[in-house]
Amino acid sequence: GYDAIEAEMREQGPSVQVVVRGMDGTVINRVSGPTSAGVHRVNWELDYASNALIGLDGGGGFGGGFNVLPGRYTAELIKVEEGAVTTLDGPLEFEVVELQEGTLPRVSDAIFETFRQEVEAFQMDLTRAQNSLSEQIDRIEALQTALSRADNPDPELNQRLYDTRLELLELRERMQGSEARGEIGERSPPTPGSRLGLGFRGLNSTYGPTELHRQTVAAGRAELVPIAAEIERMAGVVDGLHDEVMATGAPPVRRGGG
Repeated sequence: GYDAIEAEMREQGPSVQVVVRGMDGTVINRVSGPTSAGVHRVNWELDYASNALIGLDGGGGFGGGFNVLPGRYTAELIKVEEGAVTTLDGPLEFEVVELQEGTLPRVSDAIFETFRQEVEAFQMDLTRAQNSLSEQIDRIEALQTALSRADNPDPELNQRLYDTRLELLELRERMQGSEARGEIGERSPPTPGSRLGLGFRGLNSTYGPTELHRQTVAAGRAELVPIAAEIERMAGVVDGLHDEVMATGAPPVRRGGG
């Protein structure tokens, strides 16, 4: 009832954040701070907000982004309470400087920023594909369980569910590599996932991305396109299997998984 809703809203309570922006006004990151009385200190790790997948439980997506470039930024202290945003102080301008110069001259800011945007776009595309694929695998496994409890089980349909799950697992290996090989220290052939990892390393060095980093990320993005298309096709296959399983008198399975 309303009492439970109000109690849940009170549990959220107000939040205080330091919002870091670039000089063009783009939000770089948000740092949450304590709301208790007194003087407090919070640290920004000189990074962008993460583009990692945000789960339905609200987890993920904060921290762990790529390091920012040296330059000028602003910080603003805000309060968020019951959906309303109030500025408490700022914005204040400050500068991020290099602590030391590397042995090799760093790549230009333009090259670094362009590569960061490419890696983040690749990361989001790969995350969407991984999320969709995981959902289809979960759905197939739920349908297998449902068919095992059906009023009129169909052995041929059970075989197709099994074969479809194998196809989905093969797509996962093409996208992320073999978990079995990784457990014994054996390397898998390059995959979009491993190529993205190399892109991350190119952004976490003092020199910046090399030509090899740029070529590797471009190759990974190209490899992901047909895999993502196949995942989309398989989602339609799973939809069809869902309808067939439901026609056997099996217990209901949510079409969207979960």
